Amino acid sequence: DSSDIEDEAKQAAETYTDVEHVEVQGGLLGMDQHTPPPAPSILSKDERRNDDSGYIRPLRRRI
Repeated sequence: DSSDIEDEAKQAAETYTDVEHVEVQGGLLGMDQHTPPPAPSILSKDERRNDDSGYIRPLRRRI
């Protein structure tokens, strides 16, 4: 009662039943291989000052 496409799909799926190990080339890195980006350097008061208003942005540093 199954169509030709279904039979073809079953045969194609059987091709992969004896696969024991999958080798990944490239791909996405997991958290184990991930290194966080470098922390931004601390800016001086002059570098944090807005030239137009003179406002100095506060220092915020998460540890």
